[in-house]
Amino acid sequence: MIYRDGVVTKIIRTWRGACQVEVAIEEGPTKGIPPLTGQSVRAISYERIVGPLGVGQRVRLECSALARRLGTGGSASVVTNLSALPPDYLPEGHMVKARYMPTQVMVAASDEQDASGHEQLANLRLKGTPVVAADLHSQLPAIIAGAKQENPGAKIAYVMTDGASLPLPLSMQVAALVEAGWIDATVTAGQAWGGDYEAVSIPSAIQIAKLKADPDLIIVSQGPGNLGGDTEFGFSGVDVAWALTSAAALEAKPIAALRISGADKRSRHFGLSHHTHTALAELTAKPALLPLPRFEGLPGIARNFDAKVRAQVERASANRHSIVPVDAAGAWESLLKCPVKLSTMGRSLEQDAAIFISAWAAGNLALQQS
Repeated sequence: MIYRDGVVTKIIRTWRGACQVEVAIEEGPTKGIPPLTGQSVRAISYERIVGPLGVGQRVRLECSALARRLGTGGSASVVTNLSALPPDYLPEGHMVKARYMPTQVMVAASDEQDASGHEQLANLRLKGTPVVAADLHSQLPAIIAGAKQENPGAKIAYVMTDGASLPLPLSMQVAALVEAGWIDATVTAGQAWGGDYEAVSIPSAIQIAKLKADPDLIIVSQGPGNLGGDTEFGFSGVDVAWALTSAAALEAKPIAALRISGADKRSRHFGLSHHTHTALAELTAKPALLPLPRFEGLPGIARNFDAKVRAQVERASANRHSIVPVDAAGAWESLLKCPVKLSTMGRSLEQDAAIFISAWAAGNLALQQS
């Protein structure tokens, strides 16, 4: 852990449950591991943990991700406000997320015994409600765009797992999609927290999304901060398998948002990502639908890309899942209307159209099937 103390000099931006601030480091080393005394850094602060922040207040930061120059997590985090205690927060519930961490969060989960509707969860089944599972958080807006193309008034629930970030408020994307009316309800599963509703597990979160929001579509993915260890099963996107298997067990309609890239320089992620292949072929225990659009004619798509991807998806289907062709003729214009900027691994729609088109196809198929 790398701690630094400093003073908030600027509130850069605020969104639902969080803010980004600029902090001038006042207490830390003058040489060695940055940030150093006298430097300024940007940091994320969660209102549930730290309370509201103001310019001039002293804060303590945790800076290890910043020191490592990580991607999504490459920012300092505000640990506490040294100038003022946050308001006490003790909800009616007694379930704890991020358990036994100093910043653990107590929540009123929808699946604890005294919660409203608890008894209805006992035998709740989804009766064919489509559930789309995605590897990357950045696929979320494209999935919704595909659904909205088929049904503009579709009601969308989002389940965030605890495979990556734990606080849902980290996602400016979710905050913007909620504000735009593209997400109607959020549920945080496992150790993740900050949704409209809290759940103990992924299958319970899917049930809660159905019970509380009665959506046309439920989307399940990890939050920002995808993690990969470059081993067969050492990646956080394995959550796709748990989500699809859970959806099938709950009598939903499980659909995989395929992670397909036409621009990734890493061979294991070019075309169908090996993460998606492994989750589907090795770990998803029940049959799912695999929506597959055509990519020919998209910017930057190589010759024979469609044939390559088709072969990859056929292998991933493992004679268990069903490949469903999806007409994506209207996808490009639909994606341009997204209320948030499309970006994955630092690449835009124009730079890597395939991943967003494939996510769009999953949302579009879901509403065709509902």
